[in-house]
Amino acid sequence: MVDPIEAARRIAIETAREIEELDLLRRRAREAGSEMARRLCAAYPEAGRVRGFGSVFEGWRSSRRDSDIDLAVESGNVLELMRVTDVSEFPIDLMVLGSCLHGLYNAFEAYFLRVAKFFENNVDRETWHRDLPDRMLLDLPGMRPALIGDRKIAERIDELRRFRHLFRNLYKTRLNAVKLRLVDENASGIYEAFLPSHRAFRHWLAELGDHVGESE
Repeated sequence: MVDPIEAARRIAIETAREIEELDLLRRRAREAGSEMARRLCAAYPEAGRVRGFGSVFEGWRSSRRDSDIDLAVESGNVLELMRVTDVSEFPIDLMVLGSCLHGLYNAFEAYFLRVAKFFENNVDRETWHRDLPDRMLLDLPGMRPALIGDRKIAERIDELRRFRHLFRNLYKTRLNAVKLRLVDENASGIYEAFLPSHRAFRHWLAELGDHVGESE
């Protein structure tokens, strides 16, 4: 017969060991990522600054044994740069910083657009791209509360929208490095800043779901 106390003790020991091993692996991967960033800058100065992101560098994100190292460069040919990263013991996902910022706003936009379509059922075909961040500031009685609780956060997200418009219209010209760094600084920590608003909105949705379930 299994002793439940002994089983719980073993599970706790194994869980603690797994957490410790994952933490050690994350530290090794972070050191490897930092070293790879130095190598990239030395081999390709035109790459500009190299930034680490993702679960290896961001402590709030959970890490797995198969997590790769995410690095973003300011500019350069990714295929050329990958010749340097191929020697890493950890898999490396290399991106140009502009693409990362572009993808970040796409995630916000998809979230906001879904909220606007579901609760308001009214999206202007010509201006919705520009209006969407501000619309998420609106508290609409009888429909939904505001999704974004702080105008400063909405302004930071809108700065990403304007950058995406610029990024999508680049053809033969290159991004201005100073501008890119300003947008990157604006985006730094934006997820953590937005998270309380997201959690509050999810809480409201859960309460709405409970109310609908009780009325049926």
